This record gives sequence, structure tokens and C-alpha cells, in this order.
Amino acid sequence: MYESALVFGDNDAIGRVTVVDTTRVYIDVVDHALLTRVSVSNLIAIQGATPDEYLIGIVEKVTRQVREEALIDKEDEDGNVPVSEAQEDIVRAVMVGTFRRVDGDR
Repeated sequence: MYESALVFGDNDAIGRVTVVDTTRVYIDVVDHALLTRVSVSNLIAIQGATPDEYLIGIVEKVTRQVREEALIDKEDEDGNVPVSEAQEDIVRAVMVGTFRRVDGDR
């Protein structure tokens, strides 16, 4: 058997792809602590159509912002709607290639 060149653990995912625009992808970051290790020009691997395929991208931009969310379902007796803050992190990457562990006989 052969050993894969790319090995990822369960805790290595920084987020989920939310937008695909031609050669760019936008990733909504779930693990905010892991985002501190990501910087512009880093390579990232995105799970492809099969477990043996990864799309390779270069980080182009990292955006971190705090936004306010209204907690509509928690309205108090006076009719006031409480507001909470939520951190929103986005990674924008440019796709540069594909890594396939197995491709038929090649």
C-alpha cells in the first residue's frame, strides 16, 4: 500500500466553503482559534469530490469582524430584543490546482 502525501486529522479543518466564484473560494471559519495560524500566501487544501482529491488554493485575504445579532426569540417583557455579538471570520483563497492521490493507473 502507499502512504498519502496529505494527511489531515479531525481537528485540522478551519471551516466550510460557502461561496465559489470562478477561481476563488470563500471559507466561513468555524475554528476561530485555528485561524490565528493562517496567513496570506499559505497553501490550503479543500476536500474535493472524492476522499482522494484535494483542491489546492493560496490564501489571498483573511477577514475578521464582529457583528451584532438580534436574539429575536428571546424578547423580554418590555418588547426589547437583546443583541449579542458574534465573530465572523472569512478566508478568501485563489484556486491553483488539484492534488489526486489516485487517478486510475497514473
